[in-house]
Amino acid sequence: MQTVLLRSAKSTDAPHFRRVFELASEGLAPWDWAQSAGTGGDASQIGLERMRDKLAKAAPGTAIVAEMGGEVAGGIITYDIGDEPEAIEDDTPPVFIPLIELENLAPGTHYVNALAVFPEFQGCGIGRKLLRAVAGNAGKNGMSLIAEDGNAAALGLYRSEWYSEIARRPIVEADGWHCPGTEWILMIRPPE
Repeated sequence: MQTVLLRSAKSTDAPHFRRVFELASEGLAPWDWAQSAGTGGDASQIGLERMRDKLAKAAPGTAIVAEMGGEVAGGIITYDIGDEPEAIEDDTPPVFIPLIELENLAPGTHYVNALAVFPEFQGCGIGRKLLRAVAGNAGKNGMSLIAEDGNAAALGLYRSEWYSEIARRPIVEADGWHCPGTEWILMIRPPE
């Protein structure tokens, strides 16, 4: 088996993180980019710009790339959730409300915003390595993430890394976006 190398993400990794977000969000991120692009706009370019911005603002140790055999195999990006809940504005698209509600149940945690291993590299332990690489960033209340209930492989990984289910919210679909699961699950790993 080839060695997995982890490194800090750079702005040139934006295309890889666009793919990470496409996979980790079950297609919700590309849907959002398309909404922002509007008719005739370039959703892929919007996604690329957002990833460049995210990577530029990422604190050290919170955006990590996994490489295997000289190729990017996946990545993870995380951030701190504050102690105060995020307001849900009247114009918040309904698809995002359950996600915001769940994040609001995890104050003071370090949140896994997106984690994905590209399909051609799955089954090699890369997801576990990425999770462990950010575990040292845990907030006062630990680490948190939101997973889709239909992703058995991801849920198994998270449980094996001491994440426990805290709450669920129904997935709200939108015109042009369908999720294979039915619920979002908030999971928290307590601080060590």
